[in-house]
Amino acid sequence: MGITAPSVSADLGTRPNTVLGGVISGALGEVQVNDARSAIAGSGWVASAISTAFTPPTGTAIAASAVGYTAGTITKVGTATYTANNPAALTGVIAVVTATGITGDNSATWNPMINVAVPGSLAAGVYSATITHSVV
Repeated sequence: MGITAPSVSADLGTRPNTVLGGVISGALGEVQVNDARSAIAGSGWVASAISTAFTPPTGTAIAASAVGYTAGTITKVGTATYTANNPAALTGVIAVVTATGITGDNSATWNPMINVAVPGSLAAGVYSATITHSVV
């Protein structure tokens, strides 16, 4: 069983620097889990993600608690029940997609939207974070 996720930068776009703040969203890129265990008794899997804070070159960072994850449409191969968990914060390793009821080899692919709640009055600039995926 394995997971692949984008290893290059994803651009979430831009937003005006306002006193009130707001949300910026963008697609992360395709994430895929391949499970060739042929439905070992009691098997299933959980794909998880965690984010670092979004940090600018200088100034105040945006905490990982402000980073949400929406899996979106899950493209399925094989028989299983897939659940998008859509966590509101990626402050710890948290389930993003779960597979249960597996029969035979299976895979799932999705292109998550990352939603960052940007506080008001932050300095303009490029903010960077790392989002890491895992599967068990």
